[in-house]
Amino acid sequence: MTISSSKPCSWSATLEGGAFAHLEEAGLETFNYIECYYNRVRRHSALGHRSPEDFEREYYRK
Repeated sequence: MTISSSKPCSWSATLEGGAFAHLEEAGLETFNYIECYYNRVRRHSALGHRSPEDFEREYYRK
């Protein structure tokens, strides 16, 4: 399973389905999902419905 192909709605199903052999593996994958996708790529209403990456890119262009 790759983070980029994950969707938030299927993430809990992946964890509940026993996709990980060890708790540490699930923890690392969860951390990567949150830090690499959820917090960076998803759109935030506080940023005008832009992702943090898009917001920063526009900010530094000005």
